[in-house]
Amino acid sequence: MSSSEKDIEIVRLRRGIDDLVALQALAINWVGKSPAEKARLLGEALFSTLGLDFIHIVVDGDGEPSETFAQIRSGFDALRSETVTRELHALLGEATADWPPLSHHRLSGNSVSIATARLGLERDFGMVAAGAARPGFPDDTEKLLLNLACNQALVALQQARLKREPPMRADELDHRVEQRTLELAAANAALKAEIAERERVEEAFRASELSATSMIEGIPGFVAVLGPDGRVERVNGQIEQYCGEPLEELQHWGVNGIVHPEDMPHVAEMFGKAIAAGTPYDIEQRLRRFDGEYRWFGNRGRPIRDADGRIVAWHVLLTDIDDRRRAEQAVRASEKGLREQAETIPQMLWSATADGDIDYCNERLLEYSGLTADEVMGGGWVNLLHPDDRAPTGEIWLRCIATGEPYSVEVRHFHIADQTYRWILTTALPLRDGEGRIIKWYGSCVDTHDRKLVEEALKASERRLTQTIDTIPAYVFSAGPDGSVNYLNPQMRAWFGRAEEKILAAEWVHLTHPDDRDGTVEAWLGAVAAGTPYQRELRFLHNSGEYRWCDNRAQPLRDGEGAIIAWHGVVNDIHDRKLAEEAVKDSERHLRLTIDTIPALAWSARTDGTGNFFNQHYLDYVGLSLEQVRGWEWTQVVHPDDLGALAEAWESFRAAGTGGGVEARIRRHDGVYRWFLFRTQPLRDDSGQIVQWYGVNADIEEQKRATAMLAGEKQLLERIASGRSLRDVLETLCRVVEEASPGCICEIRPIDERSATFEFAVAPSMPVSFIDAITGTPARGDLSPCGLAAELKVQVIAADLDADARWHGSPVRTRLHEHGLKSVWSTPILSKAGGILGSLCIYHRTPANPLPHHQDIMGRAVHVASIAIERLRDEEELRRRAHLLTTSERISETGSFFWDLGNNKLVWSTQMYRIHELEEGLEPVYPNLLATVHPDDFETIKDRTARLFQGETSPDGGYRIVFPDGRIKYLRTSYSVARQEDGRLESIGVAQDVTSWRLAEDALDTLRSELAHITRVMSLGELAASIAHEVNQPLAGIITNANTGLRMLALDPPDFEGAIKTAQRTLRDGNRASEVIKRLRGLFRKQDFAPEPLNLNEAAQEVMAICTHDLQRRRIALAVTLDPKLPPVFGDRIQLQQVILNLILNAADAIESGGHEPRRIMIETTQATPGVAQLSVSDTGIGLAADDLGRIFEAFYTTKPNGMGIGLSVSRSILDRHDGRLWASANDGTGSTFAFSLPCAPDDAAPATQPRKA
Repeated sequence: MSSSEKDIEIVRLRRGIDDLVALQALAINWVGKSPAEKARLLGEALFSTLGLDFIHIVVDGDGEPSETFAQIRSGFDALRSETVTRELHALLGEATADWPPLSHHRLSGNSVSIATARLGLERDFGMVAAGAARPGFPDDTEKLLLNLACNQALVALQQARLKREPPMRADELDHRVEQRTLELAAANAALKAEIAERERVEEAFRASELSATSMIEGIPGFVAVLGPDGRVERVNGQIEQYCGEPLEELQHWGVNGIVHPEDMPHVAEMFGKAIAAGTPYDIEQRLRRFDGEYRWFGNRGRPIRDADGRIVAWHVLLTDIDDRRRAEQAVRASEKGLREQAETIPQMLWSATADGDIDYCNERLLEYSGLTADEVMGGGWVNLLHPDDRAPTGEIWLRCIATGEPYSVEVRHFHIADQTYRWILTTALPLRDGEGRIIKWYGSCVDTHDRKLVEEALKASERRLTQTIDTIPAYVFSAGPDGSVNYLNPQMRAWFGRAEEKILAAEWVHLTHPDDRDGTVEAWLGAVAAGTPYQRELRFLHNSGEYRWCDNRAQPLRDGEGAIIAWHGVVNDIHDRKLAEEAVKDSERHLRLTIDTIPALAWSARTDGTGNFFNQHYLDYVGLSLEQVRGWEWTQVVHPDDLGALAEAWESFRAAGTGGGVEARIRRHDGVYRWFLFRTQPLRDDSGQIVQWYGVNADIEEQKRATAMLAGEKQLLERIASGRSLRDVLETLCRVVEEASPGCICEIRPIDERSATFEFAVAPSMPVSFIDAITGTPARGDLSPCGLAAELKVQVIAADLDADARWHGSPVRTRLHEHGLKSVWSTPILSKAGGILGSLCIYHRTPANPLPHHQDIMGRAVHVASIAIERLRDEEELRRRAHLLTTSERISETGSFFWDLGNNKLVWSTQMYRIHELEEGLEPVYPNLLATVHPDDFETIKDRTARLFQGETSPDGGYRIVFPDGRIKYLRTSYSVARQEDGRLESIGVAQDVTSWRLAEDALDTLRSELAHITRVMSLGELAASIAHEVNQPLAGIITNANTGLRMLALDPPDFEGAIKTAQRTLRDGNRASEVIKRLRGLFRKQDFAPEPLNLNEAAQEVMAICTHDLQRRRIALAVTLDPKLPPVFGDRIQLQQVILNLILNAADAIESGGHEPRRIMIETTQATPGVAQLSVSDTGIGLAADDLGRIFEAFYTTKPNGMGIGLSVSRSILDRHDGRLWASANDGTGSTFAFSLPCAPDDAAPATQPRKA
């Protein structure tokens, strides 16, 4: 692996460790949280840690609705938070329990990998689905992080559920314990029977070895033969050579110091019991060497019996185990160190005897459960468990004790901190001796999400324990004087997987690893040739097919003359030890590398506080060697102002014997001080005494700075919210910046956009003269860095004004030099829309460039300044507009309102209160307001309000309100209705007091009616001759008919029939005269405006009847075209007839003035468009000039020599009142056309307004 690849791998490992730590810390934030909050925290943590494109979490409530959390990265438009469940079911299937752990799909045009994880074995608590589009997702680390986080969440959810589960009954627990005890007893009985059978076979095997006595002297070991009473009868030469004593002295081994005095009592006891009972023994003892040094030996004795079972001798094998004992002592010392470290490791550890009784719990476990060691020891450990878990857990534990299988169970443990049960994964492994007997159980309790880490730790522990507990099995072989192997004992044959005792030289070499063959052959033949002892470590092919490391030893057996007659040796399997040694070395290297590369300052100290270890990161940070910081020298890098507080805290930690934390500043190698959090924890020995202190210093400089800035920003926002002036807010902001960045001078300049000048400046640390010189100056880039930043809207850094040529000729540079300022950092303050609001300037009295934390401070300050300037300017603009609106409402007598229709919440403006003459502040309530509505308008307003609540917008309308004193106000309203995104209906509208306008309009209508009446009378005056003609004709008929009737009655005989007919004609002419008089009276009479459905054709015919005689007199022909299908119109009959009369008379006057032929007036009615009736009057008169068309309907404008100019003006006002239209146009030939249109009457036409005078 290259150096760069190693660096990348280290970075990846660091990030993985950081992610693991962050996810482990989630459990702290989950305490007391609801399932929804836990789902959100889990989702947000995984989304950022794994860099996901989306995540979906469903947490099943225990009897409550499920909680769902979803977060989606932009670009995945196919997913939405509210539809993600449906989308995932469509991709992965409806049953979430069957969702695959990993699948690949196409989504939003991308290939997406979706990893799922269950919360619980059977998805008892929910499901997590995480998706990413990047290739290779998820890798092994990401899977670990996902499972770890889900296990953390599972533990938290299980804890919440535990609070609702009832405890198990005591009698049920006792029953289960009794049942498992019986099962354990049966298992122990079976185990004892098996052990007895093995011992019998072993005794039989030893008896078969009697024939191998001749080999005793050749075996490279210490062999002795004892009599039935245990007296030494024979020893081989190795024992005599080792002890330097003859057989006679060796026979008195119990009193002459051959056995170490400290071991003698134990040896005598064990040896005496074995001799008395006739049972084999295994004793470990120290024997004195010829030079007086004692070495440890394994003393194994086996009785030899005859056919009758009587002991005839004892065969003893003494094996030098001094090296092994020393290694065991080193291991025990290491275990002690590990136990001491276990007390500082944030993990719960324990151990148990071979019978399953707990004999050790570290402080973490006791602190976690709140129990004492006495309460947990033995079988009291069940008190840690939830009552429902005690019986099944006990069964599993007893089964593991009986079978020796590893123990692993997920149970609920009591947690004293929050008085609840938490799910814990408890695992344990047995420790065995050389014969495979269990002598100890070691276990740990960890959160479920740590299972992977625990498994790895257990594997490492197994490798270390294998090295400790394995005894080296001795496999015996013999060879001839020439070195050819001629015998393998049964154990060695089984190890090699061979049946023959002999083995050829070629085979022997073949069993050796290819890399070891040449050296082994050379060494063996060399030893045989020289006759010297042989020892070599090499690899042999085991019966499993693998090569295993072995320790091969052999010594020559010589005859009385010293000639070699045979070679005897042993092969010890040391493969596990070799692998364990390599693993330990690798582990130590890895641990050291981890400590030196973790991104923290790690250290350890003695009990008196003097430092004795500092990791490489610590030394690199302070720029000192280990020797330079040992002892109390580490205090030289602590800020002098912080030494007192640090020493006081350190003494309090030592006095209390507990860990803790304290903040202080440490000097970096470049002389810069940064804030660190010192955290330490004591390491205690078995007696509870502190033997070491371990600590980590974490850099909190950015946190301290951010905290200070947050406090300052909070203060600023409070000032903004309280309405403080902009100048005051900006001065406070400058002080916050100067406190967060010592040594700098802060200045803020708001800009007046209209004049492009600096409105004013604030700089609390500068004199007033400096600030006053800035106010009103142009914001130009050639004058100052601040002006350039505002002009370009980019940050401008003038690190050294003396060296920067951009402002050499500027007076601003001169002024800065006068105040000792050498560098300027200018940052524009921009609005949300990107407009320039001002600039922030940071001055230094020495040349300097901004560091990253300076940029962070300036960024925060500019953001707050932008908020302050925009907010306060907007508030000022709002106040100005509010004043403008209030004034406008008061002047126009218009009030406004807001109506929350969903909550029936009505809000009025001040003018609305004035209009209704109510005290401002009283809450207007509907329908109480209906009480003020005029009775004639009540139903209309009630109907409009009902439609308003249904979301309908009605046309603008008016109504009247009545005051207690009888006064009436006319109001005109307009409003709009909007439906918000949440479905609420809201209405905004205005109400204008039009009482004065209405009264003026009524007066104007009266004047218009008077004018219309006068005009009508004048028009009828012009028709006097025609009217007289219309009246004279029926009167003449009446006189004629009367005379005729008298003559008929005077006949003899009287002509009664003719007289009757004449009388009938008289009545007809009388009625005709009456109708003429009636019509004339109607035109002359004043009456109120009375609209009604009417036939426009009939109304026109009545007018034409009046005008006919006058038109004939003027020699004007009348052409009439009336639409028989013309619908009725809705209007005042008299006023509309006045309009028709006025148009006909104007047409006749135009014809007489023109002198054209033919002299004709055309009257036509049509339905121009559906629902609109039209009447037109065309003439062949003088016509209209283009200028006259624009003014013909103005009051007192006339084209007649003797006209008054009011006829057409009154006619237009009449049609306006009827919602109609009157217009004029020039004909293609001679003359002109006047026409008007009216809306047709509806089927249920009725008067629409109150009667008004015409």
